[in-house]
Parts: sequence; structure tokens; C-alpha cells
Amino acid sequence: MADYIEQLITQLEQYQYSEDPQNVIAAIDLLVAALQEIEDAISGGGGGTGGVKKITAAMSPYTVAKTDHILNCDATGGAIVLIYGSGLTNPIEVAKIDASANTISITPDGSTVRAVLAQAAVGGQVQLKYVYSDGTTVWAGE
Repeated sequence: MADYIEQLITQLEQYQYSEDPQNVIAAIDLLVAALQEIEDAISGGGGGTGGVKKITAAMSPYTVAKTDHILNCDATGGAIVLIYGSGLTNPIEVAKIDASANTISITPDGSTVRAVLAQAAVGGQVQLKYVYSDGTTVWAGE
């Protein structure tokens, strides 16, 4: 990734003082490509396999992976259960991104509930919970 960014900077410097519209368009295209590369790196290649992931009711119960950091949960289709199992120490951010009354429950073992996101998203706002652990005990906060 660092090599790619260096190449991008070098290419952008070539267009720095250009007034040619084609060079400006080329610079914008490079920036868009760079932003896509960064987004893909964060989300695990664009498929949501790591970093940022969208969770739906169809995926529930969902077992949190070590590569997960942000879980955007859409409970439109029903309640969602997130299992943040023992041994995990990566902190995660859980966001309820829909306006339904369906809940999102966070549990360390599939039965003991540590946190519930029940508040519907209103006016574009989301409800957030931060979940973290020492590998044994799971905590959740806002």
C-alpha cells in the first residue's frame, strides 16, 4: 500500500501546475482509484471480509471474527444476535443502521446478553455500542 501511495504522489506531482483539463481529469481519476484502494484495504478487498462488514438478519447468529472492527447491522429482516466469543480481544463497533424495531443482541456465548441495540435509527442517526474484551470477560459501552 505504501508503494502505491508513493506512486500516486509522484503521478499527482506531474499534474500539480497543469491547466490542461485532461491532466486535471487524470489527477481526479488517480485520486478516485486511490480512495477505492484504501476502501478495499479497509473492508478486506471490497467484499467486506475484514474491517467493516454489513450484517443482516439472514446472517444471524453471526460470530464476530478477529478481523472484524466495525459491524453495520441492518435488522430490517429480523433480530440479529452477535456472538463475541471468548478469546477475542479486538474491540468492535456495532451500529444499528436501520429504523426497524428489531433488536441487535451482543453475547459472549450465544445466551448471556451483554448489550442490546433496540433504539431505531431516526433521521439518519444510528445507535452505537463499543464491545471489547480481555479475552475472558466481554464489556459493552456507548
